[in-house]
Amino acid sequence: MVLPPFDPPDYFELRDWWRKYRERDIRRLILEVQTQRIALAELRTMSEMVLRQAADDAPEMVQKGRALPKLHRRIEAELRRGGRVYPESKAVEQDGKRRSRPWAPGKNDL
Repeated sequence: MVLPPFDPPDYFELRDWWRKYRERDIRRLILEVQTQRIALAELRTMSEMVLRQAADDAPEMVQKGRALPKLHRRIEAELRRGGRVYPESKAVEQDGKRRSRPWAPGKNDL
């Protein structure tokens, strides 16, 4: 299936739609878009780890034109296309170290 060109909604548009539209199906779609963007961000992190490990263990796997670098570039392109995935995160103290807390939606927030 080929989709027509379109501008994807950014994070702030999704938040506005969440506040504006109360219909269950629309909210499900908004949640699905955000869920997929979060999954892509997690996949990007994993692909970065795999690329670093492959660079140490099997440098030929990270050469230009190979599958791993292509996969990483594709994930990066999709994340850039959709824009910001999370709002600004607040650092929290855990075990004496500063870490970012994952964002969790409130009742009227996306």
